[in-house]
Amino acid sequence: MIHSTSLAAAIARTNFLPMFSVTYSSRRSAAHVSPSAFSVICGNAVSSPSTAEKGTTVAPIQQNAFREFKVYDKMRQPAEWTSLVGPTQCAVFLKDVETANPLATDGSEIGHLSDCRFLLFDYLEEARAFCEAQVQRYPFMCCEIFDAQGKAKPPLLVIMHSAAARKDELSPTWLKRRKVIAIASLVAAPALFIADWRSEYELLWPSLLAVNLLFFGLRLLYWNTASAERRQTQAKRLEEHLRREREAHRDLHETR
Repeated sequence: MIHSTSLAAAIARTNFLPMFSVTYSSRRSAAHVSPSAFSVICGNAVSSPSTAEKGTTVAPIQQNAFREFKVYDKMRQPAEWTSLVGPTQCAVFLKDVETANPLATDGSEIGHLSDCRFLLFDYLEEARAFCEAQVQRYPFMCCEIFDAQGKAKPPLLVIMHSAAARKDELSPTWLKRRKVIAIASLVAAPALFIADWRSEYELLWPSLLAVNLLFFGLRLLYWNTASAERRQTQAKRLEEHLRREREAHRDLHETR
């Protein structure tokens, strides 16, 4: 089990996990995964969970740690699934990394939207530990953890295989790539303007290319800035959720 204080600290790290080896017979089969074989993402931050450092054994899933409910239930009043999630609880949704199709806990795809389910956890630590175990078993799976606000807000945590996390556009790798490309574009633009000016604007295409590179570089920098702001917002929401958990736990002990 991961302590709640270490959970918030882990989100602040932005290091990718090392390469790993995966051995499995088919994409839908459970896999043996080496340590550090999954990543936890909050916004565009990726960190190595502490449980991955303890060994290669896949942790057993505690079925009593969560309750499973249908997302769409006409008989439920109110019908919204968020009505089942308390202020200190969290809901886990499982999906395919590539197709985004909903998945069951055994890694199989759910054929009909009416059969979609989510897992309700009382503590974020338990939800994260479950997701880590699921990702170890099924590298193609992505786990999203939401609070009581539901999907109106981005998930508190996104847990996926490290190979898939490297491809994510909000990952540190892509943040660095966009920054390098943006700087190169902004440096090349003045050079093209000067080249066109020296030719007394006979070519014209260097100036047109320079204008496009200028806007392209600025757009990439804005993209990275927006991603950083989103990460900070997500980190604050995560800390607030953990604070509510601690207060609820303290109040429970005081009433006993």
